[in-house]
Amino acid sequence: MFSSVTERFGNHGEQKVFRQGMIDRRKVKVLLDTGCCRTMVCRNLVPEHKLIEGKGVAIRCAHGDTTFYPLADVGVKISGKDFKVEAAVADNLPVQLLLGTVVPQLFQLLGREEQEIANIDDVLVVMTRAKAQQQLEERIQQ
Repeated sequence: MFSSVTERFGNHGEQKVFRQGMIDRRKVKVLLDTGCCRTMVCRNLVPEHKLIEGKGVAIRCAHGDTTFYPLADVGVKISGKDFKVEAAVADNLPVQLLLGTVVPQLFQLLGREEQEIANIDDVLVVMTRAKAQQQLEERIQQ
């Protein structure tokens, strides 16, 4: 089937996970990006009739520029799974398809359990020492 590749870039040990996929029977390189909430696809992979008329999105890039991109419904096959994504269509991308966190299948493709994702709110709870002390004092007073 398709192979997966993990590559390291830069001095910070940043990991990028790639998969081989297909869009309309064309092999494409896919970046699984947990740091991006949007999915983006190269314009040369999207026929005009796949563009969603009158629908687009403004995306602010890491360097601060905001650009408006049209949206398209794109059929994708990755790791033997077929699914549809709504993707921003860009002229220039470092890969042919960038899958962001808006795609429910992203974490499965990364090999993570759905349960981990379902409990993410529990993981993000933070309590300061002052709040913990306040709660302890309230319990003692009761």
